[in-house]
Amino acid sequence: MKPRTKETLRYLGASLINNDACIAGARERPWYFAVPMAILSVLLALIPITVTYFQQSGSLIVTGDTHGLDTALIGFQEALYDDGVEMVVNEREDGKHYLVTNFAEVYAQTTGDPRFDLQRVYEDGTKATVFRAYYYGDITTSELSEKRTNVLNGISPNAGEEGDTPYNVTTMFMSSTEFYITVAPNYNGQGASGSSIYGDYQGIAVGTDLGKMAVTDIKGNALAVTYPDRGTDWDGYHAASIESWKTFFDVTHYNSAMNTAWIQTGTAAAVFVAMCFFMGLMVFLMTRGKNNPFRIYTFWDSQKISYWASFTPGLLTLILGFLVPSYALLIYVACHGMRIVWLTMKSLRPAPAN
Repeated sequence: MKPRTKETLRYLGASLINNDACIAGARERPWYFAVPMAILSVLLALIPITVTYFQQSGSLIVTGDTHGLDTALIGFQEALYDDGVEMVVNEREDGKHYLVTNFAEVYAQTTGDPRFDLQRVYEDGTKATVFRAYYYGDITTSELSEKRTNVLNGISPNAGEEGDTPYNVTTMFMSSTEFYITVAPNYNGQGASGSSIYGDYQGIAVGTDLGKMAVTDIKGNALAVTYPDRGTDWDGYHAASIESWKTFFDVTHYNSAMNTAWIQTGTAAAVFVAMCFFMGLMVFLMTRGKNNPFRIYTFWDSQKISYWASFTPGLLTLILGFLVPSYALLIYVACHGMRIVWLTMKSLRPAPAN
């Protein structure tokens, strides 16, 4: 092995923890060592963020502690079946899937709004709304969002006490082409958001009737135990029904989940790249002092120092990011920032070491 190659490998290994190795490597080795290190650092830091977001699925909303969503969905599908509500997925000329339904015609005349309310009767005879569904027809995404906001910022349908009560009902908001469902009681104030997902019907087969989910799954196959014979095997009926809803949420939420994953990945990548550049700028500015012996470092030298120092923050983010995915972005920023501060204070201080 050539002496220069051996020294380069030593710089690469030592740069994981040694700041002087980062500086020497940046100063003495070509750019095609520094730039790939920065790229690899960014890619490593992106892995936990990308994996976390691409693993998100709509069915998570009915997994674990559902806050009663599972039984509410079963009550909803049975009510649709009993009331003869048709919610058939059709296809437009542009290829977009949409719902053809008589939902509003069935329920608006009794509720005054295009909505359905599922009531629960308690032992003392009191009633409470545990699930609510709205259907608004052919409206835009922004219009659906506005109607959702208006509902969630309103008074609770269970309000019995004096004054305003936070909205605390699991609610589904539907238009002809998309829907949004949000779960109670994860509300800590008026309009505050709980577990929720957004979806569209593009992945649902044309001809699927959501109004018949009490007897068939989302793929059109008969449930092993169907309504109204569920009394003979409630557990089997419950499992089959929820599995069908999980499939529905996975399929309908897929496009939204993928868009979110790419946006979050792209945003994180932009932040990491900007951090590498900014830390290089910081090294450059920190060495501009009149009496600083390191002012001979050019702007490009400072950038390469940041790139060489970025690999360890990327590696730490890869490891710690899987433990606390929501903080992966902050981990990289904090680690890279602290390392550059440490580097400039210890190895690039204004006065030469004695």
